[in-house]
Amino acid sequence: MLFFAIAVAPSVFSVLTPVEGGGLLAGNIVNRSLGILHWMGITCGLAFLLCSSALAKRFAKPENFLALAMIFLTAISQFAVSARMAAIRAEVGSFDRLPLTDPLHAQFIRLHQISVSLEGVIFLLGLVIIVLVSRRLS
Repeated sequence: MLFFAIAVAPSVFSVLTPVEGGGLLAGNIVNRSLGILHWMGITCGLAFLLCSSALAKRFAKPENFLALAMIFLTAISQFAVSARMAAIRAEVGSFDRLPLTDPLHAQFIRLHQISVSLEGVIFLLGLVIIVLVSRRLS
């Protein structure tokens, strides 16, 4: 997720935005990539819960609740936030022609900020899980 935020998304937008229709294409690439990352996160989160619970023979551990939160937030990002952003992109076509004062543009910006915040919280929760598990194993 960190590589995606630091390298992939900025690179795709910087290369494609100057090209006619490039912003829409860049958005589609980033949306598809983020969707793949979300599904990977949900799958890995569920695998973590199964393995963690099986190894400890119990579910009630702090890292499992944090993993559940990560899965839940990832699902919100994928099925609510990203889905609405994709719908706005499909409706607008190209943001190049859309005035900054348009309500759809403002809604898209707000959703993007929510998306970035969700991904940041998910990332931080993952770091906390790493610390909890590594402290227990050391």
